[in-house]
Amino acid sequence: MSGCVKDIFPARLQECRLRLGISQQEAARRLGISPKTYNHYETGKTQPHLDTLARIATLFQERAEYLLGLCDE
Repeated sequence: MSGCVKDIFPARLQECRLRLGISQQEAARRLGISPKTYNHYETGKTQPHLDTLARIATLFQERAEYLLGLCDE
C-alpha cells in the first residue's frame, strides 16, 4: 500500500461510486448528506466522521478498511 488515507480515500470513493453508476448527487442523497459534503470527500477537502464512513461502506458494499487504504481488497 502506498500513499496515505488522505490520498487513497477520495480515489477509492470515486471508484466505488462510478462502479455503482451513480452521480455524486445521488450518492449524497442515499447517504443523507449534502452534495457539497460528498464532493468534499471525493476531492479530499474533508474526511467523513466514522458514522458516515460506515454508511459509505454499506452503500458501496466495501469494507471501510479498503476505502481508507488499509488493505487492497
